[in-house]
Amino acid sequence: MKRYFWRKCLVVQAFFLAIFFLKYFFAVSNDGELDGKQESDHYTILNQEIFEPLMNDSTIIVIQVHTRITYLRHLIVSLAQARDISKALLIFSHDFYDEEINELVQSIDFCKVMQIFYPFSIQMHPNEFPGTDPRDCKRDMKKEQALITKCQNAQYPDIHGHYREASFTQTKHHWWWKANRVFDQLEVTRHHTGLVLFLEEDHYVAEDFLYLLSMMQQKAFELCSKCNIMSLGTYLKTFNYYTYGNNHKKKFVLNANKVASSKTHLN
Repeated sequence: MKRYFWRKCLVVQAFFLAIFFLKYFFAVSNDGELDGKQESDHYTILNQEIFEPLMNDSTIIVIQVHTRITYLRHLIVSLAQARDISKALLIFSHDFYDEEINELVQSIDFCKVMQIFYPFSIQMHPNEFPGTDPRDCKRDMKKEQALITKCQNAQYPDIHGHYREASFTQTKHHWWWKANRVFDQLEVTRHHTGLVLFLEEDHYVAEDFLYLLSMMQQKAFELCSKCNIMSLGTYLKTFNYYTYGNNHKKKFVLNANKVASSKTHLN
């Protein structure tokens, strides 16, 4: 009787262990989807007990971060010196988990701060897409050779004849992911009707950048009714200017151009 009892207990225990491992397996298999849902439902906003709540006219500043902590330090110093920064929400979007970077971000005390983490990073998937899969075609491989070797995506080099490089495509994938996360998924931001500014870890802002951004928003409809993206900086060397103001000593200057990520991604 005792032997039967213990056998029954072992069967029950094995049953519950099997359920646990099945749940774990599906959680790991769908970690991207699971993490996305958890992140949209559970997040921490640092310093929110110190500064006023996010208002519809507040600016959300989204900063894409990789590993360049020296640049990031300079950006944070410049943000700390900006006028009205205490009204903003800084969202740092990371594609690399690093304790030193986390400590730096979490030490910010001049405004509200939030961190999100790109779940499809090379760090998390080093040997498979979106990282570098051993079956991938080499960057400079000719298409004819790629077709012979039957490497992954042999049919689809880019417009320059090159195949995918994980480190470059991650930057683009991360950008789109964070934009969708902020605009559509995070509860604290998805209903926001104010400005959202995208920066990167190697950018640097002027003390009056929030003031100028607000001025651009106020005058953009009058000067460029079809414009819905504003850029605080550009790499262009020639400009098409629109000016605003009757006082020649004080003019608002707007440069209108088509958006090109390689030229005007300071937005």
